[in-house]
Amino acid sequence: MAHSAWMPAQGALHETIPLTAEELVSLQRVSTGIDRMAILAAHIDKLHDGGYVREGRMGLVATDLGRLRLKFEKGRLGASK
Repeated sequence: MAHSAWMPAQGALHETIPLTAEELVSLQRVSTGIDRMAILAAHIDKLHDGGYVREGRMGLVATDLGRLRLKFEKGRLGASK
């Protein structure tokens, strides 16, 4: 089976780039369309570098990888509330 450039050979999504619980909340905020001013710049930079967000016409948007990460980390997000 061939491996894509964005998914490591071991297939463990959580190991692609470590995110803190606070960074995951920021990713969740981006996915719901919250204004970037409500998200720490350091979080935006890290999420962008990891390929989880991109600049869209209306501001930050979660990428497919970002939405997949949120789905994967659903349990951690629930525990951080």
